[in-house]
Amino acid sequence: ISYGVPIIASNTSAIPEVVEDNYNGLLCNPSSIGEISKKIVTLSSDHALQVKISENNIASTDKFNDVEKFKSIAKKVFKTFL
Repeated sequence: ISYGVPIIASNTSAIPEVVEDNYNGLLCNPSSIGEISKKIVTLSSDHALQVKISENNIASTDKFNDVEKFKSIAKKVFKTFL
């Protein structure tokens, strides 16, 4: 995220706590090959979307540099495993 690389990730577990669909990445159902393929095609063919996601990724790293925000996110992530 901090490098600004566009992300395609699954919408499971706590991933949506970090990757917000159509903001700093694209989320998809990991069991849907069609949906994953569509997201790959969408991202690879839309330069404006690549730039938007890249810029938003860099901007979203601020929430991980704030200790209190990071603790809140980490709690949510760990709760999904308990």
